[in-house]
This record gives sequence, structure tokens and C-alpha cells, in this order.
Amino acid sequence: LHCSDGKLELEPNHKHAPELLLGIEQAMKPLGPSLDRLIVTGDLSNYGDPGSLSFARMWLTNRIALVNGRDSGLSFPLTKLRVIPGNHDAWNNKKGGTLANRLQRAIHYYNAEFPDHKMPSEGCYYDWVEKGDHAIYIAYLNSCHLADTEKYDSSDRVGIDKIARGKVSIEHSEELLSLHEMGMRGTLEHPQISGSQIPAEKYSKALKILVMHHYLFQPTGSKRERTLELDDRNQVFRNIAYADFDVLICGHKHV
Repeated sequence: LHCSDGKLELEPNHKHAPELLLGIEQAMKPLGPSLDRLIVTGDLSNYGDPGSLSFARMWLTNRIALVNGRDSGLSFPLTKLRVIPGNHDAWNNKKGGTLANRLQRAIHYYNAEFPDHKMPSEGCYYDWVEKGDHAIYIAYLNSCHLADTEKYDSSDRVGIDKIARGKVSIEHSEELLSLHEMGMRGTLEHPQISGSQIPAEKYSKALKILVMHHYLFQPTGSKRERTLELDDRNQVFRNIAYADFDVLICGHKHV
């Protein structure tokens, strides 16, 4: 979406131009009521500022005024919406203040605007959708490097050139693998039923989806992007494979 300051820009290349928002709304209309989940894979905003994120949230869950007396919005139920931050949501690069202050904010504004979709600084959270004999397990991973407001040290100059970039580490993949192992043992906590675990038989048969902002594999025909850092590629891939994911959903690349 790349919303900017809650304004509606009319340039054709602007990501949340009115015609694009209306187009998405029209495409969603025949599906909306029947959807169990609407997943937004990050970059809701362009600069990670409160106004832009608030604009995006309002459009997703309600309606907003457009130009020429029109309005638009998905009015999607918050309980079915799942949102993760993108690199643009983790770096207020066009806002005032010192560099250290902007770095320290990281995904502070995102977490404030989407408290019901608050992301851990590292790692992931998971979701479970079940209908009759069918189920879907969805893991949401935070791939935005240094999106941690607590650990950042302004004296850490090494981190400055890594802000708002992609990173999937061994620790990320090990957490996904640990969740999978609990699922296979029947000890994985049910995210909607407190004190209950997902039965191992249901988990093992479920479709498994991994959601992250950055991609793991370079899109065919696209230019190499050095801002995507993947530590220990072979072990990361191996752990994700062992975690038995069937589908990867990502954003980031504009193709």
C-alpha cells in the first residue's frame, strides 16, 4: 500500500492512488464476506509514520474519504485481518529528528497502530484456521532487521546501515522448527482457545503457510538486491524445509 502521511496522491505511480484503492475494493467485493483471513505482507506505509499507518488501518477495517466526494475501504473485520510490518514500516527515513532517534523508533509506530498484530522484535507468531476436517497453520515471521526498540544502542554504528533491511537468521528458522516439533507432538498451544493444544493428527495434516515481508528466493528476472541479507542460507533453508511449509507468502518486491 505504501500510504504516505494519510494523503491521497494522484501521481500514477503512487501506491495508494484513489483508483488503485477502488480497484482493490472492487476485486475484494465478491470474496470479502467468505474470507477467513486477509493477510497484508507489510509496507502499509511509505515512511512508518503514525499518520500513514493510521490511514492504512482505517482503509483496511473501515472506509476513508477520497477525492471528488468518493470514498473507499475494505471494512474487513479486525478479527480476520492479519498484518505484518515491512521494511518501510520499520524505518522513519523521511521524518525529522536525529538519526539515533529515528533508529530507536523502528516499528514503534507500527506496534502502536496495530497492537492486535504486534510483532515480536525477532521470531514469529502463528495462526490456526479450522473447518470440519480441514485446517491451515500460518506462521508470521518478522523479517525487518533491527526492528527492536529496546535493544538498539545509539553507539552501535554497525547497525545503522542495516536498518529497514531484510534478514532471516538461523534463530528465526529454529523457532519455526521448534513450533513445528510442538505441533507434531500435540503440545502446540491453540491460538484461539486458551489452555488448549492443537491435536497432533490435525496439525500434521494441515496446510502450512509461512508469511514474511521479504522473499527467500530472488524473483526470476529481477535485479539482485543487496539489502536482503540471509544468514547461513543452507541451514535456514534446511530448517524451513524440516518445518514442512507448503506455501510461502511474501511482499517487498514490486513485480
